[in-house]
Amino acid sequence: MNIFTTIKKVTICTSLIFVICLFNTSTTSAQKYTPQAKKYFKEIAIGSEYGRGKKVVKWTKNMKIFVMGEKIPAMEQELDKIIQELNQLIRPIKLQRVYNKSQANFHVFFGSVNQYLNKVEGNARRYARRNLAMFYIYYGKQGTINKGSMYVDTYTMKAKETRKHLLREELTQALGLMNDSYKYPKSVFYQKFSRSTTYTKIDKQIIRLLYNNQIRPGMSRQQVEQVLKRL
Repeated sequence: MNIFTTIKKVTICTSLIFVICLFNTSTTSAQKYTPQAKKYFKEIAIGSEYGRGKKVVKWTKNMKIFVMGEKIPAMEQELDKIIQELNQLIRPIKLQRVYNKSQANFHVFFGSVNQYLNKVEGNARRYARRNLAMFYIYYGKQGTINKGSMYVDTYTMKAKETRKHLLREELTQALGLMNDSYKYPKSVFYQKFSRSTTYTKIDKQIIRLLYNNQIRPGMSRQQVEQVLKRL
């Protein structure tokens, strides 16, 4: 193979990549959000169920997940499935599992509440004892999440589908979608008891909305409303 052939092939590949990038950009720009999704987004994404904050919070770097506690293959498989689904919805960050605790910025714990409080997050004590599952995240004044954790109380909850639902709900909320709602019974954010193990169409829209590059960490409700008018 001579140098000219190599250059020609590289040029063709580069052109192809450029065309694909243009296509993907156009597709992303063309995505529309329903009025119902925009309204639901404001309910779920601004503020938190327990805190007093009234701003958008989100990750701006990859979420590196380390699993701790009881070894439950079915739950780890479900975690991998949820990660794959979320990575199809959000940009530009990614969720990824890591197998060295020192590399992680988010811990998923399976076991009892007390074990989680003792081994992972003692600061969650005020809220954790009354929940079968919970997430706990840290973010700065600018609304950027820098670390966190969650647990599913597999010691108390034995029902497999409910465990899977709790894992999906808490991991998704740890992205920055921190509120629950009574509005959509099949939504992963539904306030009452649920066994949902899939995302509804409106769930997918608000997950995508949070990680739309026009929605920035630290935005107030008023700022979000202005952006939503353009989307």
